[in-house]
Amino acid sequence: MDTRNIVPNQFTKGMFVFYNGGIFTIIDFQHIKVAQRRATMSVRMKNIVNGQVLEPSLRSDETIQQVIVEDEEVTYLYSDGSNFHFMETETGKEISLPAEKVGDQKYYMKEGDPVSIAVSGGEPITLKLPVSVELKITETPPGVKGDTAAGGSKPAILETGLTIRVPLFVKEGETVKVDTRTGEYLERAK
Repeated sequence: MDTRNIVPNQFTKGMFVFYNGGIFTIIDFQHIKVAQRRATMSVRMKNIVNGQVLEPSLRSDETIQQVIVEDEEVTYLYSDGSNFHFMETETGKEISLPAEKVGDQKYYMKEGDPVSIAVSGGEPITLKLPVSVELKITETPPGVKGDTAAGGSKPAILETGLTIRVPLFVKEGETVKVDTRTGEYLERAK
């Protein structure tokens, strides 16, 4: 894993940092300046392996290790249960990621989908998915006539096994756009 030392003032959203023994991605941050005190940075970060979200307050002069990553464009091939297999777009070489590193991101990939893998020091560390993906609804109860006025929602199971809430007018068999960051329904796919 390649790292370099930075201070919180150099944070950007989506950056990877090594913190408390794990690799985290920066979700959000905010400078906090209180009269006659040292400035701090309120940070919201998510562990790339287990999804744990931390919200530490860091001193502005505190040193943090940034994980240097390169993105490799790959195509998702298949999963054998313990590993997810991908093929590099340029070289055709196969790359495997353990299921622990993929985590819940597996629900946003279908075989043949293009994705990116974040690589540090020649070692793949996590997936980088697009902001939204299109998935087909395999199971959802029919909407009841008259319920749409309240703007209600119902559960829907997607082709990857992910369960989300969708508006009542969405039917089984339709394709919907889903936000990969939040797991929320965005709209019907066109």
